[in-house]
Order: sequence, then structure tokens, then C-alpha cells
Amino acid sequence: MKNLSVECISPLNNDQTARQELEHLAQSQVEIARVLSVGVSPDRIIFANPVKQQNHIRFAAKVGVDLMTFDNSAELYKIKEHNPNA
Repeated sequence: MKNLSVECISPLNNDQTARQELEHLAQSQVEIARVLSVGVSPDRIIFANPVKQQNHIRFAAKVGVDLMTFDNSAELYKIKEHNPNA
């Protein structure tokens, strides 16, 4: 799996291949929205912040971003509570 951090989003503006073939690592609601705005499908986005805000988890659920990382059981339970499909 090839990953691209959202900080590297500028190459996506004109690169259809990058939008379709890479997984995109987002760390916040703003970064998720930025990746979605250039046409990346929600199933290609990984919400990869070790401590996610509850409202960011709910936003991710609302827009269909269900793949998330976690570093401990507390974070896992928080994800389960706010995005049961993750």
C-alpha cells in the first residue's frame, strides 16, 4: 500500500493517478476535507491521528471515512462510540 500524507496534497491537483492509487493519511477534519475536495474517494483516506477529536471522528463518519488508526484501547473505544462503522 502506498501512502501520501496530506501535507503533500499539491501533487494531487493535476494527478488523477495519485488520487486513484494512493492511500491518503489525514490527521484532522480539515485535512480530510482537503483530500475530498480534490476528488479522492473516502475509502482511500486513512484518519491517522493518534488522538482524534470526537467531532473529527463524527465528521469522518459523515463523509464516509471509516479507516482509522489507534494507539490504545481508549482511542479504539472513542472511535467505536463516534463511528461504529470504522
